[in-house]
Amino acid sequence: MAQTTINGTTKRRPAPRPAGKLFHFWHSLQDLKSEANRMRDKELLFLLGLVELAVEQRANPAEAAVNQADTATAH
Repeated sequence: MAQTTINGTTKRRPAPRPAGKLFHFWHSLQDLKSEANRMRDKELLFLLGLVELAVEQRANPAEAAVNQADTATAH
C-alpha cells in the first residue's frame, strides 16, 4: 500500500495497478479496431493488431514465453 502524508496526516491508498491500465487500454484498442474496420483501413488494422499483440504479451508474460518457444524440433 502506498502512503501519502498531507499536513502531518498519513493516508493509505491502494498502489496503482498496471494490469488495470492494460485492461482499459486493451478495450480502448478494440474500439479503435472497430472504427478502423468500419473505415476499411487495412494498414491501420494491421498496426492496431501489432499493438494488440504487444499488449497481450505484456499482460501474460509467461504465456507469451510459451508461445515463442521453438516446438518444431524435439529437444
